[in-house]
Amino acid sequence: MGLAAQKPEREHNTYAKYESKVRLYLVPRLGKKPLAKLAPAQIRVFMAALVREEVGAATRFEVLRALRNALSRAVQEELLTRNVALLVDMPKVSKDKGRAWSAWEAITFLRTARSHRLYAACVLVLVLGLRRSEVLGLRRQDVDFESRQIEPVKQV
Repeated sequence: MGLAAQKPEREHNTYAKYESKVRLYLVPRLGKKPLAKLAPAQIRVFMAALVREEVGAATRFEVLRALRNALSRAVQEELLTRNVALLVDMPKVSKDKGRAWSAWEAITFLRTARSHRLYAACVLVLVLGLRRSEVLGLRRQDVDFESRQIEPVKQV
């Protein structure tokens, strides 16, 4: 089928996400079908199979997005005349609201993680609500020890 995750001009995490969806879902199921003969009905059948296999909605969404992007690239490169994946509805993804930990759960977690080398990062995530990318991008100059303030500027 010639599907390949587009590496140039993509963030590393975006590329890794696309690559995994292509490798795990698209190539094994659609990889032998010629791109020019791929029809919206075939994609719908493929997506329905993912539902039957209980693949999560967010994963199905990312799989179809990767396919759409790959086919859009094929259209740009004049390998296809149209992107049939655009004719298939994207799966509905509901954002579940997470439940905050109780004080007891947070204390239990911190006690358990105390000896871990990333304990300080766990504290920052838990107490300040920093995201992983903010903790990883935190630099010494982002911490004002006198005023006891942390201002994450960079994300990694």
